[in-house]
Amino acid sequence: MYLLKRNGNKINLKLKNGILISQEGKLGQKDSVFFICSKCGKEASRRIALFSNLKNLTDRDFYCQQCNTLTNNLEKYGVKNVMQIKE
Repeated sequence: MYLLKRNGNKINLKLKNGILISQEGKLGQKDSVFFICSKCGKEASRRIALFSNLKNLTDRDFYCQQCNTLTNNLEKYGVKNVMQIKE
């Protein structure tokens, strides 16, 4: 997992006890984290600003957009795609 700073620098990150740790600088809101989706294994990225809580990250925070949408739809509506809702 690594962080891509707005100026183009790559910084290695580690996840320890649900907290992102960087020894090479602090995390900016406009910086992007590149990671492997913990559900499907694809490479994905997310801006720091989109993480809900940087102090308590879970596996779900590291889902790609497709897996996150699928999981949300299954939890909220019980279907994979909202077009499958009968109403």
